[in-house]
Amino acid sequence: MPEAFTEKRAIALWEYYLWAEKRAPAREEILKPSVVLPNADFFPDKFRSDIKSAQIVLRRVQRLMEVQDWNCQIRIDRSEDLELQQKILNDGVLGESSHGLGEARDEDPPENEVTIFVEETLLENPIPQVASMAHSLSRYLVAQIEDEPAGGWTDSNFGEMADLVAVNEGFGVFLCNAAFTFDQWTDVHNQGW
Repeated sequence: MPEAFTEKRAIALWEYYLWAEKRAPAREEILKPSVVLPNADFFPDKFRSDIKSAQIVLRRVQRLMEVQDWNCQIRIDRSEDLELQQKILNDGVLGESSHGLGEARDEDPPENEVTIFVEETLLENPIPQVASMAHSLSRYLVAQIEDEPAGGWTDSNFGEMADLVAVNEGFGVFLCNAAFTFDQWTDVHNQGW
């Protein structure tokens, strides 16, 4: 069960943010990162639902985060949950599982390579795709920080720190927009939201 959002929790997140802001690898530009928006000013390329488009999006995210020199590779994550969802649909039961942003993997990439795992379903939707890429790249940025936050590292605060670094890099709009999806479904007899 998720931790309740209290004033104490908000203060802890703010302190994490300040800690990460001071320790994250320095940007080359003197200007503070801008807010990256889902528009043609930041993403002028035509979006397609395929791996080539995902690679173009990743290169754009890398440039915006000033890590364009990193050797980044995309691996498509074909989740077992997708197989379960397909089985449910094939067996005539209505239902859908939700994935959210997907999780970055803690798998060691080959020497000098950054591996970004992208859930196959994200190939169809650029907003969570960009959010997932920014979060994953931020995990690598956080991993470069030598000292630990108050209380040390945990799986939970490492992911939270990556989200805060992604916000600091300008991708907060994508993270917020990807956190919630609104879907409509219909069939012969039913409809719903």
